[in-house]
Amino acid sequence: MTGLSKQELERLLERALERHDGVLLSGGTGVGMPGVAGSVARHHWLRLIGYVPPELGDSTLYSELRETSDATDFSVLEPLAMWSDFIASGFDPSQVALIVCPGGEITLQEIALARAMGARIGW
Repeated sequence: MTGLSKQELERLLERALERHDGVLLSGGTGVGMPGVAGSVARHHWLRLIGYVPPELGDSTLYSELRETSDATDFSVLEPLAMWSDFIASGFDPSQVALIVCPGGEITLQEIALARAMGARIGW
């Protein structure tokens, strides 16, 4: 991700979260879109939870990291853990908004999960 694209994504996410007062969930790294989410969340004092395989999270950017046990690399396990936490917390999936940027296989799996759960999706 170039510096310019990161700035543009931060600007877009800033606007999307202008009046947000809930929790943000993201991949828990400092690179790519998770890094952008971490930066914006910190700027707006939003609670941000990062989901990562063990030992791969950025604890300087994320105050809360949830590690997917038995994982050695990023996979669909992190989005599944996010949805498990949503459901366990009593959230109505239709009240969840997934904001995604073009990505790889995990992004496509996140979109499929969100659609199956009835969440709103912003691309």
